[in-house]
Amino acid sequence: MRRIAWLAGMLLIARACIADTPVLEPKEDGAPTKLANAARGTVLPVAVLRYLKQALPEYRPVTPSDYDPSWFNPLRKYSAPRMSIFNWVLRADFDGNGDVDYALLLRGGEDEDLKAFVVVRATENGWTHDILDAYRWPPLPDPDKPAPGDIYQRNVSQVIRLVSPGLHSLVLTEGLSPDAIPLDRYGEPIPTRKALLLPSIVCSALESCSADQYYWEKGKWHQVYVGM
Repeated sequence: MRRIAWLAGMLLIARACIADTPVLEPKEDGAPTKLANAARGTVLPVAVLRYLKQALPEYRPVTPSDYDPSWFNPLRKYSAPRMSIFNWVLRADFDGNGDVDYALLLRGGEDEDLKAFVVVRATENGWTHDILDAYRWPPLPDPDKPAPGDIYQRNVSQVIRLVSPGLHSLVLTEGLSPDAIPLDRYGEPIPTRKALLLPSIVCSALESCSADQYYWEKGKWHQVYVGM
């Protein structure tokens, strides 16, 4: 009986994992109609996909297949079904104009070594975008026999997380010379309590302490290193 109960539990987990898997739904002509981060309820509208195709034709939105399959193992402690930070599409009014904007991760369509993190913002006349991070991995020495560390070149290794407005402890160094940054007795920068009036975004790398928070203030984006 215990084995039957265990098998039933595994079946429920598998079904939940499948149900939470983001989907790319095609139209009759084969063009995508929406990209859904189903587990988080975030959907990219057709208008945004069309805008991206025109504005950034060398990129395409990230899908689950761009990550290493192990991240979707429901038995793994830190996996997509269990981690609230595991997003590649977010929606919120990031610039405070009252319209919904979209933050998303992109990958090169033909050149998969291209990666980018962008925010598509709604305007009175349609859409505009801000590239908050973009890079290109150098070619692998041997694509057919990658080293363990090369997994990040063949797969997407970033995720994004929505951060609510409020008071946040941030190390604010923008516009300061190194000598003007306050340090504690261990030589580490001292965080400042800052009120963020709009939703912000943390972009982090999987299996890494690297993470940056991006927030909109006074008509532009600001980037702050926050670790994990």
